[in-house]
Amino acid sequence: PFLACTAASSFSSARLWQPLRVSPARRCTPRGQIDRLPYLALGLVLVTAKIALDATLCEVLFHQPWRITNYLWPQFSVLRWNKTVSPLFVATMLTVAAPFAWVGVCLTTQRLRAIRAPIWLVVLFFVPFLKFILFALLALLPTQTAAQPLVPVDPPEPYSELSRWLP
Repeated sequence: PFLACTAASSFSSARLWQPLRVSPARRCTPRGQIDRLPYLALGLVLVTAKIALDATLCEVLFHQPWRITNYLWPQFSVLRWNKTVSPLFVATMLTVAAPFAWVGVCLTTQRLRAIRAPIWLVVLFFVPFLKFILFALLALLPTQTAAQPLVPVDPPEPYSELSRWLP
């Protein structure tokens, strides 16, 4: 009985992590869709890595503290620009943030497509605090099947040329 229980539990565990076994190249494009579990897991892994990287860079290279609140109200915001902040510090932090932002936009676009929500909502990814609400909602809302369209996935024909350039 113990072996059967262990085998059943490892089988369900393997099935649980199956959706995460997707090539990184597929997650670095705004095309396609992503389900809730991979979106949540990849999002949490990327946020954790970004926080660790930011904190390390700030402490080791720039000898500045990095607080978790900086993600709620960014230090580099136009509304909060501080001229005493080193341009090298800002350039470094923005350069490090760029790949995380790109992957975040791609994953968010894929998730919006999966729930049949308007793709333009991806702009909320760049709004402090709202990005966390968006992330939670996208992780909670179920994927819509083709039989349950809420909004059209493909743009109308006149916009097809423009859609090649936009996620």
